[in-house]
Amino acid sequence: MIMSKVKSQTVKGQKSIVNCQKGFTLVELLIVLGIIVILASVVVIAINPGSRMEKARNDQREINVNNLYSVLRSYKSREGDLPACVGATEGDIYNCTADLVPTYIDSLPEDPSSSCAYDTGYFVKENASTETFGVKAMCAEGGEEITAGSW
Repeated sequence: MIMSKVKSQTVKGQKSIVNCQKGFTLVELLIVLGIIVILASVVVIAINPGSRMEKARNDQREINVNNLYSVLRSYKSREGDLPACVGATEGDIYNCTADLVPTYIDSLPEDPSSSCAYDTGYFVKENASTETFGVKAMCAEGGEEITAGSW
């Protein structure tokens, strides 16, 4: 609702002049502002940037795990066995730097989170009885387990 304020004035010897002021009332402005705030908060809650960032980091971890698994498969097919750094107990892929860099991979990927307590955040282990191995992202978020191969 637009409020109009009309004032009538007469000037000596002339007809009356009408001043008309149009605008929104304070209440109308506050209602519109309240609606905008409510809509903005609904959008922020729906988007939930924290979980989106967590999912993006986990997606990057999945890519890294698959790349490392592929690199180790290439190493095994070329050399006939896995690098000596891969054993029956899980160990940080960082220990394989000398065996893999730069021949099989330019550099070992690191976990996208700055709060990961491991060197790279990726572990590898071998199951000698089945001649299989697996790679795991140790700092996956949201309870997700990210692995490639047989962990």
